[in-house]
Amino acid sequence: MRERFDDTMGKARFVYVEREKLSLLTFYLDKKMLLITLEPNLESQNVIDLAEDILDIVSGNKA
Repeated sequence: MRERFDDTMGKARFVYVEREKLSLLTFYLDKKMLLITLEPNLESQNVIDLAEDILDIVSGNKA
C-alpha cells in the first residue's frame, strides 16, 4: 500500500503515528523496516526533527 503513490508523490521517508499510549516512527530502509516507539506526549516538531536525524544516520550522512 505504501508504494501505491510513489510515482505521483514520491517515496515515503518515514511514517509517524500517534496513539493514546505511544507514538511510532516507521522507516522503510531498502528491504528492511526500522520501527521506533516513543512516548505519546512529544511535540510533533521534535519527532520530525528526530526522524530527520535518524534518516541522516542510516543513510551515512551523520556520525
